[in-house]
Amino acid sequence: MKTKILLLFAAVAAVVVFAYSAKTFVKASNNSYVPVSDSVDLAISGSANVDSILTGANFIYTLNFSVSSLTANGQNVKIKVTLPQNLSVNGGTSGIAYDHSQVSSVSIVGSLVTVNLINPIPAGSTGQLQMSLVYPNGTTPGGYMPPISAQISANNAYTSPVISDTTYVKALAANNIQLTKTANTTNAQADHYFTYTIAYSNLGGSTGNLNLSSAKIVDTLRPCSICKCNIIWQYSILL
Repeated sequence: MKTKILLLFAAVAAVVVFAYSAKTFVKASNNSYVPVSDSVDLAISGSANVDSILTGANFIYTLNFSVSSLTANGQNVKIKVTLPQNLSVNGGTSGIAYDHSQVSSVSIVGSLVTVNLINPIPAGSTGQLQMSLVYPNGTTPGGYMPPISAQISANNAYTSPVISDTTYVKALAANNIQLTKTANTTNAQADHYFTYTIAYSNLGGSTGNLNLSSAKIVDTLRPCSICKCNIIWQYSILL
């Protein structure tokens, strides 16, 4: 009986030790396991300086991040932003402001912005990035408001990646159509031709403008009043 009790105690102790050991390791973003004491906690938040913006005008998207640990430095910490359609960094990588003592490189490939922090980055580091973003003028529809977010990751993070909150900025754009119709005379006569001109424009500056798409001009003429016919002439112009 004593032998059975000892064996049972040993088995329970082994389970406890195994469970304790499992809790002292975390799976990192590179699929390796690191001790909890060597891991870091990541945090990131995002915000914009406006709620809405004219297309073609830039706004500032700010990211605040932290790498926290009592003992460990952050290993291969990266910040990534996948920009939605019709949104880009104004000026390319030069449109991203950051502390050069914390960042080793910045790249933009397609819609993906990648910021590599220095490796390793010291425990307790906090920092900020500012991106100058712009909706293209002319092609971005008014009311467009895509979700904007970022993520931060590290090889030895307790949780990785960590996703920021979502930011929304509404694009403001509209057509500015002007249409005029003028004749070459104010005294038309029977059996005499006269001409008139239709002029159209979509006036807009470098911001807040929207290109015309599938536009059509329709001109309906009044019934003939000097002949016995009563026909309405109509034509259209596709732009």
